[in-house]
Amino acid sequence: MKISRFYHFALLALFLTPLGLPAQDLLETPLPLPTLTSWLTFDYPPQIPAPSGAKLPGADFYASAHQPIFPTHAQLMRQAVETLGVAQHRFVRCQLRDGTSVTGAIGHIDRNEFTLSQGIFNSRLIRYSELKSSPSPVPAIPEHLLNALEWTGVVAVCVAAVPLLPVVIPLMLTGVIAD
Repeated sequence: MKISRFYHFALLALFLTPLGLPAQDLLETPLPLPTLTSWLTFDYPPQIPAPSGAKLPGADFYASAHQPIFPTHAQLMRQAVETLGVAQHRFVRCQLRDGTSVTGAIGHIDRNEFTLSQGIFNSRLIRYSELKSSPSPVPAIPEHLLNALEWTGVVAVCVAAVPLLPVVIPLMLTGVIAD
């Protein structure tokens, strides 16, 4: 048993030496260990992974094959929404095909649609095909003020409800007030 292990390591060393790599490179890039299928199919020498900064030949060609030659209107709009959607608190104005315009912050971005949050409770789902032109960033001062007033109202209701909790909770627990 010990002899076969010795032969395996000797064969591995034999196949690794003619690669022409300096000893330092052999230490930095771990080589894949041979598997049973590689032993049976004589798949030697093992493939050395490319250095991290190097590009494989033809990589640009295959990457460009997945991109459309002529992007559609929806694909162009999706790219514009994705670039603007990086900043979560940026307000954008979207011109829709039906002639209306919608202002809000870009929320969740999907493949075919995105959400535009209008206020703290409302959001609208917009398809890329509904957009007339690409969204444009706007300062949206009235929308910021409206959001601030809505949050102020939510906080005021919570502050007003806190003193009522010690009275209401026992009544709910005893069944006087139904859930």
